[in-house]
Amino acid sequence: MGVTHLVVAALWGCVTSEGLIIPAHTPNVWGGQARGTVVGGPSGFLFAFSGADGPTKEGSGFCGLHAKSLPPVYTIDFVGGGASLSVNTEVQGDSEPGLGGTAAPPVVLAAVSDVLAFGPAVGESASAVLVYTHWDRLVGYAAHPGAAKLAWVPTLAPPPSSGTVTPAGTSPPRSTVSCNVSGVWRKGGGGFNASSADPYTLREDSNGAFTASAITGTWREAHGAVAGDGTVTITFATSPAPFADIGALSPDCNTVTWSKHPGTWTRDTTPPSPPPSPLPPGVACSTVGQMALCTVGNLFSVAFGSDAKGVAAATAANLTTAAVDVAATERLAPLSALPAQLMVGTDYARLSQKMYSVMRANTLAPEGIASVHWSTPDKTPHRAMWLWDSCFHAIGRCVVEPELALEFLVAMLSAAAPDGHVPIQAEPWNGALSGDTQPPLLALAMSFVRAAGGVNDSTLAWALPRLERYIEWDFANRDKDGDGLLEWDKGTESGLDNSPLWDNADADTLASTDFSVYVALECSFIATMHRDLGNATGAAIWAARANRTTTMIHRQLWDDTDNFYYYRHLGQGNGSGALGVFERVMTPSGFAPLLLDGVSDARVIQLIARLDDAASFALPQPLPTVTPGTSFSTNMWRGPAWTNTNFFTILGLRKYGHVPGALAAADKLQHATVEMVRRGYEEFGTSFEFYDSTGRVPPTRLQRKSSLDSGGVRDYHWTAANTFWLLHNPNGTLPR
Repeated sequence: MGVTHLVVAALWGCVTSEGLIIPAHTPNVWGGQARGTVVGGPSGFLFAFSGADGPTKEGSGFCGLHAKSLPPVYTIDFVGGGASLSVNTEVQGDSEPGLGGTAAPPVVLAAVSDVLAFGPAVGESASAVLVYTHWDRLVGYAAHPGAAKLAWVPTLAPPPSSGTVTPAGTSPPRSTVSCNVSGVWRKGGGGFNASSADPYTLREDSNGAFTASAITGTWREAHGAVAGDGTVTITFATSPAPFADIGALSPDCNTVTWSKHPGTWTRDTTPPSPPPSPLPPGVACSTVGQMALCTVGNLFSVAFGSDAKGVAAATAANLTTAAVDVAATERLAPLSALPAQLMVGTDYARLSQKMYSVMRANTLAPEGIASVHWSTPDKTPHRAMWLWDSCFHAIGRCVVEPELALEFLVAMLSAAAPDGHVPIQAEPWNGALSGDTQPPLLALAMSFVRAAGGVNDSTLAWALPRLERYIEWDFANRDKDGDGLLEWDKGTESGLDNSPLWDNADADTLASTDFSVYVALECSFIATMHRDLGNATGAAIWAARANRTTTMIHRQLWDDTDNFYYYRHLGQGNGSGALGVFERVMTPSGFAPLLLDGVSDARVIQLIARLDDAASFALPQPLPTVTPGTSFSTNMWRGPAWTNTNFFTILGLRKYGHVPGALAAADKLQHATVEMVRRGYEEFGTSFEFYDSTGRVPPTRLQRKSSLDSGGVRDYHWTAANTFWLLHNPNGTLPR
């Protein structure tokens, strides 16, 4: 896969703008120096058009990620079309290079998910601006003509050859075989992983080695070689694991037949498009892959797609500095309309705006099976619509835009199967659905949105039977012994992918604390919805279900020895209803029952003591996802702190605010959570998937599954949504 660089050098004083309006407290921290894998792993720093502003096409795989920046050069990588495009915005001194001027570090005036602005000082006019006008189009200006450049850089996964990769569409002569495989190849029947991409773009060098890249699917990058006898070898070097196959190239060089996983690739022989129209006068363009850069003086336009050059040229021909300023002002305007955050702290207003910007960038317009707006955890690697993520996104978004928050939930519910199953993820652009599920939080999220004014009775009546069918599906498919306590089918369903909970037992052999709490809570909110719609019978049925599971949680999952709620092994199936031993792995799931009725004051006090215990959960950045011990690390759910588990614990403590110490514990944890996110933002310019609970390792260097020090995903949506909600609800509680 290739990377394209767009370098924008802005020289102070040559061009100024009086039209750009930057609201107070606009985020201005650029995080491009933070490390992280751009594609196939944790993302960079999101620069993307918001679906709240117009159509988007998440299926294209196109998005921008801040990465590899070193001021005064600023870089963005654009992922899409089987390659990465990198944008450098360079701001220099008060005179042109070579004229005796000295370089000066740029001042970042605005750094949000769809606008970047740079200038000589805060309060002065911008010297360089880059802004999205459409999901596939950007415009900008610099202070010096010719400052924008487009160039190809080495592949992220180079082939096992020292030869130079030949751009697609050329066929340099070589003697080993009679043809060149460069071009676009499409999958035939079978072959490879079900989520492998289609099409692939192959680029072959003069030694027979090639790279293969695509914009969708799990296997996005590969390298391989073609031998003189037509044997093709290929290795997919990206997540989830290395993968290889051997194939045979047909005599006409248009088909590869694979052997290990039977299937074919066929070369796309569609005739090339007619020659492009002449460029408008004064416009200069360059293209790389599916992206084009066109410039007119110090103004430039960037476009993505099959007609990128034509679109970019037409845009550049009519572009003015004032038009760029107007576009940037429009994109920044929603920040000025935000209500003031209610939590008091250092620069929390700027943090609130950054979290909102992250939420906007991860908002997608209707596409494919999604007839309404939907949300994604991040633009890469997750991209799709995910179940419990969507619920957290809606809870955060309903603070300011409850109607839009509702659409996130409607999109997720609309992906439900007739039997009630709601998939762990859905890809709206192609209709692909996962067979697994995830924590059921849809009724909870719907209740938050309803409390914010986003759900009327008509919509509630539409949603209610779908919410019921999903919980009935959970009871029928995730409660093997029928006791009202739920079991995950596999650890990844829980959302706690690599938790130590699964080290010594299969997930489906454990009665789950958090799963059971979520289901009981859903039953309770469904009962409330029935009451709101005047259905006393339905309310009674679902209240009874909530009470049954709640009672079992308090009776079976509380350990009097450790004074904590644990997962517990299932019994022997002898009809006695007795469960086995506790799985004594202490995680924040043990605080989840605080979300339910029926926790005694004595137990609340004992749980608060755990929160205050330095040997358990009272670490510098709480809450650790497992207490310190042999399984503790910086790897995701094996020690780092996550905002969503903190969010639930805070709500649970506030529910029992009458118990001495509960409200103080909630306030303490809420402040610690927001401060954790604020510190990460002020140092790196973004929100992260998770944070080191010990406070020693920066979020950019934490382990994420097999990636030892890449850190978690950047601009992570639920971190932003949780933090935004906490900032605006310092005393917030569960909806009624």
